[in-house]
Amino acid sequence: MKLTTNGQAALTAMADIAMHQGTALVSLIEISARQKISTSHLQKLFRKLLGSRLVRSVHGRYGGYRLGRDMASITIADIILAVDAPRSGRTGGVRGELDSITADLWSGVEVFLLDYLALQTLEQVVNGNLDMPKAATAAQNARIAAPSLSLGHWSSFS
Repeated sequence: MKLTTNGQAALTAMADIAMHQGTALVSLIEISARQKISTSHLQKLFRKLLGSRLVRSVHGRYGGYRLGRDMASITIADIILAVDAPRSGRTGGVRGELDSITADLWSGVEVFLLDYLALQTLEQVVNGNLDMPKAATAAQNARIAAPSLSLGHWSSFS
């Protein structure tokens, strides 16, 4: 899995639709103006999102887009994979000895990331209530619980 600006733009555009669709359709021009993403870039992304059935479109003067299904059932992984399909195999070959040694580590990170994104929904993004990964929560709690370094009288210069 590769995270790119395409994935970020697609997620932003999908969140925009979720927040603004109501009873009306949302146009790419509206999304472009609100999110500062070029209309031509959005057109390319939305062809892929349509192909994955994450959005639906209506053509014509009052046309636009709406979500293809309920935002609670659309995962962030769905969106990312729709616009950034996974590549098979490695590209560019192995540059050095350590590349082959660390390949399993990066593969594990990709699996962890994809699993995490598959648990987060568009609804959670829109409502601002994403679940923090367990490892990140544990690390954050460890930082909070760790004693702070005291510099004594050296902590202030007067």
